[in-house]
Amino acid sequence: MKTALGLALVLAAPSLMGQTIGQTYHSVSLGVIPHRQFPAVASYQTDISQGLAVAASWGRQATRRAGWRLDAFVRQVYLDQPLDFAGVMCSNPPAPGACCGICPGRRYRGQVGVTGLSASVLENLVTSRGGLGLYMLGGFEMDYLYRHPETPRALRLGYSIGGGVALPAIAGIRGFAEMRFHALVDGPSQPTALAPISIGVRF
Repeated sequence: MKTALGLALVLAAPSLMGQTIGQTYHSVSLGVIPHRQFPAVASYQTDISQGLAVAASWGRQATRRAGWRLDAFVRQVYLDQPLDFAGVMCSNPPAPGACCGICPGRRYRGQVGVTGLSASVLENLVTSRGGLGLYMLGGFEMDYLYRHPETPRALRLGYSIGGGVALPAIAGIRGFAEMRFHALVDGPSQPTALAPISIGVRF
């Protein structure tokens, strides 16, 4: 009796933990890119305004703890960035609001857009019988800069790492909240990294 009960619990564990081994799933998410980004994103005289991120995903739960996910994404922010700099003589005293020394010249003010595909590995850190869980993910991506001040229509290799919270399933649909740090390996200029915060559903 005890052996049969133990076997039943083992077989039911993935379902109780909110994970189904061998399950293929899809998800969609919408996120914001906060105005205040990580220090690695900022540069001199550059302002990155709040943007949006959209993703559609296809994944598979390989084991109770691990799985993989493919993402197709679009990320877009507003960028105010100098294109060149010039030396300016400093008056004494300098005029209010005037720049002296190394000052920006021409500026780019407009949208910067990135789209692409990513492949990530997921690791479930904490799961519960009700389906609530914490997970980490990371992987590599190919980014296409469809709108950029210096190198539009350029391809760049990137990587990402992040984590999220998975919510219990309701009628076969699970919600999640996620934050990921995305960076370009050889970005031509700012922004070379973005960190969208997203919410979505998995089905």
